[in-house]
Amino acid sequence: MLSRCIHCGHKIVYHLQNGHIKCAKCKKKFSPQKFEKSLEIIKGFCNDSNALELSRQLEISYVTVLNTYKDIRLKIALFCQHNFENHETHINEYDEYLYLPANKKKEIEHIFEAQNFIIFDYGKIYTLILPFSSKYSNFSDSPEELKKFLTYNKIAKLKNQDNNINRFCKFFESNIKKYKGIENENFVYYLKELEFKFNYNINERYNIVIKLMYASISR
Repeated sequence: MLSRCIHCGHKIVYHLQNGHIKCAKCKKKFSPQKFEKSLEIIKGFCNDSNALELSRQLEISYVTVLNTYKDIRLKIALFCQHNFENHETHINEYDEYLYLPANKKKEIEHIFEAQNFIIFDYGKIYTLILPFSSKYSNFSDSPEELKKFLTYNKIAKLKNQDNNINRFCKFFESNIKKYKGIENENFVYYLKELEFKFNYNINERYNIVIKLMYASISR
């Protein structure tokens, strides 16, 4: 049973007749049942559960699961950024990566739709989106020439082929496929999700996300 407020962490709470809990300090009310459902959604996210399948499994709204997933992605993006800013002086290696969905790779003209980012290794992986479209949209040569140009002029500092960055690239390629039709403006959040999941095992993910979502409590 919850012994503190999920909003402010205050230790004195009142259990109301309707089953809800009211905080003695911030006066906010919340449902323990909804809170437990939120924990199940967080667990599903950390275990790579599909949002639609999880909503059916938990018998709750798909929109609720989807919105919670979006909120988690935003918070872990900020978490990853904060960690990198505290460790950016310890960068070991970095490499530039160009991503195109598999269904577009065969048609070279789609190169202008690619997602471009740098992968840093500072003991953990950190990714930074580059403005590819605006940077190369006026490239005067053919898409084939642009691809060659990018291959020979990418930003990179790798000591050998057996490195954490290449392992992340393989992890990214194998996992990004499960997300269908990602809008360009949302790509960064899915990239950050995979960065986060590569850096941490399932138990670590869960504990971190709980703290990000409910900073005032510990479980």
